[in-house]
Amino acid sequence: MEGSSSNTYRTEEEKLVLRSKFVTIAKKYIGVPYKKKYHEPSSPEYDSDLFLDCCALVRRVQREMQDDFGFRLGPGNQAYQYDVLPECIDEQNMEEGDLVFISGTYYNEKSKAYPHNMVHVEIWLGDGEKTIGARWKRGKVQIHDSYQFKAESYHSMKYHFKSIDSWLNGICKSYCDEHKWERDKPIGRHDSKYSIFSIKSTCTTTTTTTPMDKERKNYDDEEEEEQYACATSDDEDEEEDTKDFKESSKVSNNMKDTKQESEDYPRKQLETKTNNEKNTNEDCTSSPQKPVAAIQAKSSKKVSPKKVSDLHHNPSKTFFIGGKNGVAIIENYLSKHGLKRTEKDEFFFLKWTEVKRNINYNAFDPSVQIVNHIQKIGCMTTKVGLVKLLRESDQRNKSNKKYLRSSEFFMKSYIISNLSEYNEFKRQYKEGEIWICKPSGRNQGKGIFLVTSLEGLQRELSDRKCPKMKIQERIIQKYIKKPLLINGFKFDIRVYMLIASTCPYIAFYHKGYVRLSCVPYTVDDLDIHAHLTNQFVQRKHPSYKEKKEESVMDFNQFNEYINHHVGEDKSISHDWVFNEFTDKMKSIMLTCLKGCMGKLDEKPSTFELLGFDFMIDENMKVWLIEVNINPALHTNCHVLKETIPPVVHQTLDIELEIFNKRKKRTKLGQLDCVTTMEPLYNGFTGANFTT
Repeated sequence: MEGSSSNTYRTEEEKLVLRSKFVTIAKKYIGVPYKKKYHEPSSPEYDSDLFLDCCALVRRVQREMQDDFGFRLGPGNQAYQYDVLPECIDEQNMEEGDLVFISGTYYNEKSKAYPHNMVHVEIWLGDGEKTIGARWKRGKVQIHDSYQFKAESYHSMKYHFKSIDSWLNGICKSYCDEHKWERDKPIGRHDSKYSIFSIKSTCTTTTTTTPMDKERKNYDDEEEEEQYACATSDDEDEEEDTKDFKESSKVSNNMKDTKQESEDYPRKQLETKTNNEKNTNEDCTSSPQKPVAAIQAKSSKKVSPKKVSDLHHNPSKTFFIGGKNGVAIIENYLSKHGLKRTEKDEFFFLKWTEVKRNINYNAFDPSVQIVNHIQKIGCMTTKVGLVKLLRESDQRNKSNKKYLRSSEFFMKSYIISNLSEYNEFKRQYKEGEIWICKPSGRNQGKGIFLVTSLEGLQRELSDRKCPKMKIQERIIQKYIKKPLLINGFKFDIRVYMLIASTCPYIAFYHKGYVRLSCVPYTVDDLDIHAHLTNQFVQRKHPSYKEKKEESVMDFNQFNEYINHHVGEDKSISHDWVFNEFTDKMKSIMLTCLKGCMGKLDEKPSTFELLGFDFMIDENMKVWLIEVNINPALHTNCHVLKETIPPVVHQTLDIELEIFNKRKKRTKLGQLDCVTTMEPLYNGFTGANFTT
């Protein structure tokens, strides 16, 4: 890379200005064509003074702002740009100017696989899913309505959302242990066409030998600065404009281009055509490599149309699991039901992944597949999303006297990443109050801290020694100073909501468990272990191992404790946990569900298992803390071994029954498999939970 300035940590306001400028400069390149070789000599694009592909656009914009950023971005392609941005974030936390990267596997057997299989990058506009980028080989830089699209030259697309916060703070270095992206010698004012990066490649690369190849030793060890451009295709070619760089070598390749036709997935036809064009475009050299993809194109003959199931194991009998959360429970259940686990995440009947960006919704076919995430669920599962959702819901129902207002179950909150709300919070803050500050899209208690003064808040937000604090969106919420305690320890309650369908909406409640801290609670002690009951936080405490079994209660134990130690003192009914308390949680969950109706992507065969976290204060009032996507399915203690599997089993039971009923065109009324789940809402029957 071209170097990095000394760290310059900027305020959120300064970052917003730079983000806006970054996007504004990118927009001035709208209309600049892709590679010259893809345009007819008679076309106006052919004689353009400038050609930009996806990573060249990012690079050019950054270099125009290098004085603002404090460094000059190196000439590597999107894989390099991916490695020099450390912070992966959720889609809901993307801000103007952040980057969307796409990894994938080429159909073309001669297309080179690059580090992390990165094939494309676009700039996030901060307006819904809109991005700006150079996507098509005969296209131009343009604004796209969504970052998601169907590529003809690669499959298994995965979306990776990266914050540019480190760039905004003047930091540009590789965060990848495998790829250091270091030059052998410093670069002067002008780039040399012989400049190189040093990289440890895991791929064996075959190239046409040229005199320059001999000077540069071997492509495996030292790559020409533009070598990391992708192999020729319609939306992942990487090329800098011809004004800044000149061609370093010309490699002739006979490329076979396999295209995937857009028929109903997974019934797609594969057609192969020979593309014997020389790679003479300026800036980039392509090096064919053995394919990663399983589909091979042979000679120039057309492959007979085949179903995907003919090319791979029958996808109607397979499932794919992405990540490590609850793998054994999911795999054991599905295997017992006759399904076989596959490692091919593009061919499956059921897919269960930790994050929804690993689902290609453009290729997803709900008539033959099931996936475990609903698009746009972040409106409820991020901290900022939930605050906005409840505010909007309150506004829509302000004349509805039966509506449960968020002030009845959700503590006062401000979105402090919004400057006006931050200023409003500072005006309203009173000395001696305790608030809790949370990053919007993180889990496991990461990035959370208590606030006991305005000075302390500012110090935490700008602490240079805590880069994890630099989160784009944050809320600050009034802290429950006097929670109900169990034997002197703070606790919260995790329960589950399954959104089994969004067309129509069908949702269920499932009881969960109680999580206790390892440290006795006192408002004067700011030890995070006394205040955050999340097990990820608690297990770091020295006493966790010996207290692990005691740190979790099932609902029967919880109910018994309330009956014997709380009920009489608080004048509540016997079995309050299974009656008033459970009803209150269901009412709150239903309010959240109804608030997001119309916001979620209402597509069949998608579902979402959510973890709702609640607390109870000393007056027995129930408070919603947060809603979690991908709730932990670990079973590291006796209570969890008894609690978690039924939640997963019921979820899969219900989804399979709904899928089969849709397939048979049977009405989605009463579901036969429901045992431990409790109905919360059914849009088909009109059934609605009521207390």
